[in-house]
Formats: sequence, structure tokens, C-alpha cells
Amino acid sequence: INIFKPSPIKEECIYTLGRLEKIKNIDLVIKSFALYCKNFEDKILKLIIIGTGIEKKNLIKLTEDLNIKKQVAFAGSCDQEKVALIASHSKVGIFLCPNESFGLAAVESMACGTPVIGVNHGGIAETVINEQTGLLSNLDEDEIANKINKLLSDKQALERLSKNARNHVEENYSWNKSTESLHQFFIKI
Repeated sequence: INIFKPSPIKEECIYTLGRLEKIKNIDLVIKSFALYCKNFEDKILKLIIIGTGIEKKNLIKLTEDLNIKKQVAFAGSCDQEKVALIASHSKVGIFLCPNESFGLAAVESMACGTPVIGVNHGGIAETVINEQTGLLSNLDEDEIANKINKLLSDKQALERLSKNARNHVEENYSWNKSTESLHQFFIKI
């Protein structure tokens, strides 16, 4: 929470982070983003994709095919400080990998006060509280596009989720909380 912290400046962007491999569903993030842009006529919003991997060329081609190439930026591999900067300046983080064991990227996003749209499976579903720190979704591009709109069209709800997200991480995932829990565990043994 010392590196991943909120910024008072939120830009007209959303982001995702992960290896550019099929299992991470970055293609679904792109398709959902394109559908949101089309359905809600948003030509300003940007999508930043953090990560590298074997699917990069296919994902770039997908942005071209969907006519959103100018709205999507591939940031490549980034260090923690750069990820924190992007996450803290974004309005929403999207994470759709159903096989995450913990969902660290979602926790980092919430630490930045950036609500999450996450898949309703695996570790992400355990760290994101639906309707409180973000929105959980099925792997459906229409549903995800509508959730993007739901967050971006209601400024008060977005601010509430942002504040809740940061508080949730501070209360449950900070080093102090983790070390205290571990300490209590050892005392019981």
C-alpha cells in the first residue's frame, strides 16, 4: 500500500495487466472495451494493456480489426512503480483470468483506489467485493461492456467504490495486517 496508492488525478483510461496469453482473456478485455466504445459512443476512453507474451501480435491485430487501435496502448513489461502509476491514474482495472490463485493485480488496483471489474471465479472473486470494491462478471463481453458503462456513467458510485477499494486493501491486505495475522497464527501453535 506504500507503492500502490490513490492519485487525485484520474485520466480517461482503464487498464488491464497480465501475461499476453490466452488464459488471461486479454482478448475478451479488448472485445468488451470495443463493445463499450461502440454501444456508448465513447471515443475518448483509452485502454492500457500492461504485459508481454506470445499473443501480442494477435491482440494488436484484434484492436485493428475492431477499429480501436488508436484507443489501445500496449505498455509492455512495467516495473512496480510504473504499474502503480498507471493503476492509480486509471478509472477502472479489468482482470478476467478465471484461474488466478490470489488475484494480486486486482488487489494492487484496489490499493490505488481503482475499482475492479473482475471475473467471478478464482482468487479475484475472493479479493473483490461485488458492488463494494468493484464489480464481478461472467466471461461475457456484453456483460463486461455494460459493467464498464455502469462504473463510468455514475461518478458518485465510482468514487464510493474507489474509497471502499482502498479501505478494503488497507484493512485486509496491508503488511501490518498480514504480519499480525501470521503472528496470531504462531501464538496459537
